[in-house]
Amino acid sequence: MWHSGNWGDGFCNGASFFGFGHGLFGWIFPLLFWGLIIYGVISIIRRLISGNQFSKSESALDILKKRYAAGEINEQEFSEMRVALTSK
Repeated sequence: MWHSGNWGDGFCNGASFFGFGHGLFGWIFPLLFWGLIIYGVISIIRRLISGNQFSKSESALDILKKRYAAGEINEQEFSEMRVALTSK
């Protein structure tokens, strides 16, 4: 018999119908659900805060080229530094 006359004991009793209320593993699914929600929120916040951190970092030679283009160093300094960087 599906219903024993008491409204709280039937098969369609709210939480137990989905396995969250009773049973051996009834607590695992809500814990996993909220754990995944929290993990997702933290991941999104980290990605927003870090900005462009995951992009490829510049090499020393790229930085040297930018300094030369900006006029911070002259051609002779650029050549010497480039040789030093590429010889390693």
